[in-house]
Amino acid sequence: MFKPIVNVVRALIGKPMAPAISAADDHPLDCWTPAERGIYSYWNGNRDGAQHVIVSADPLVIYRLLVDYPEINWDVDPKLVNSIKGDTEAYNRILNAVRVAFNVRPIDAGGCGLSESQCYDLLNHFLAYFDTLKKKAEYSPTSPMPTAQAS
Repeated sequence: MFKPIVNVVRALIGKPMAPAISAADDHPLDCWTPAERGIYSYWNGNRDGAQHVIVSADPLVIYRLLVDYPEINWDVDPKLVNSIKGDTEAYNRILNAVRVAFNVRPIDAGGCGLSESQCYDLLNHFLAYFDTLKKKAEYSPTSPMPTAQAS
């Protein structure tokens, strides 16, 4: 029962911990599992040789960058893009907001970067992910526990 606490105390005072952890293991002082951390990971269009480079980011930072992007009205612009005529100015505003928030560049001659459709796919995936995070937050372990009513 007290083993996790003992390991934390040993880590804090600098004594070696038993058993030793490898570099691939989670850090012993992490309070959350990777899923609980809520870190958003995505491909930004770059490659390291044949491997895609996966970027991890705080979803709240990305969300704020999107919401606070100047010149864009999230209540109107998506509707304009999806209208029959398709507003190209609104399309470009959203595309630029995605490129800034996710730090992705347009596809270059070497094939690095993301196409416009990939940027929109990334935005849609992120919004679905963020919606899932919001739903999970309703049942956060830090939410106050219901108290029993005295009769």
